[in-house]
Amino acid sequence: MLNIGGTSVPVVMIDMSQSDVSSPESLIPVGYFYDEPTDKWNMNDMACDYLFLGDNLPGFDLPHGLRAVYDYNFWKSVDSKERALPLLNKDEYLSENDPTLLFKFLQITLPELDEEVINKLKSDAYTIILLGTDNSHGMAEQRRFFFELISNDIKNPVIIQRNYPNINEEQFLLYPSTDFGALLIDGLGDGVFYWELRNFRT
Repeated sequence: MLNIGGTSVPVVMIDMSQSDVSSPESLIPVGYFYDEPTDKWNMNDMACDYLFLGDNLPGFDLPHGLRAVYDYNFWKSVDSKERALPLLNKDEYLSENDPTLLFKFLQITLPELDEEVINKLKSDAYTIILLGTDNSHGMAEQRRFFFELISNDIKNPVIIQRNYPNINEEQFLLYPSTDFGALLIDGLGDGVFYWELRNFRT
């Protein structure tokens, strides 16, 4: 089980698609610590739940409780898919018809939510929505997306995705907490994903 949605606490996804993931030390910034003498992983309270890796394959086995998310085409080439999930865009999602592929992520925005997507989601409870936005009023647009899901009785889990280019660290404390928090406090959303987390302006 993925522990997303329902009564589960919101999950956190971290973008490491452009990061060095060649050694276990790569995961220290996201809350995981490898102890070589015991060959065991430890984690702190800030540990994330999912890593978005795109086409960036780690040079080591990830901790048992951490799942990797890859771009769909790259995911097909990954040998071990036990804790690896694919991320599909709208076109890939609509054309994908593999009956063995259950859990997957769909990256989508409100303008892409058309009747064809809605109809497929209604019969697909296993897809996790990764909700992005390019709108300057992104929180309002994402809220409307949730209302569209509710009005169509779609109960798929939704992870809220945001990106704030060229912000400084002080703004990072303010902007995401406002935009994510305004939705989560109303019971909208099952997790958060801040794209390009390390892109700070000094």
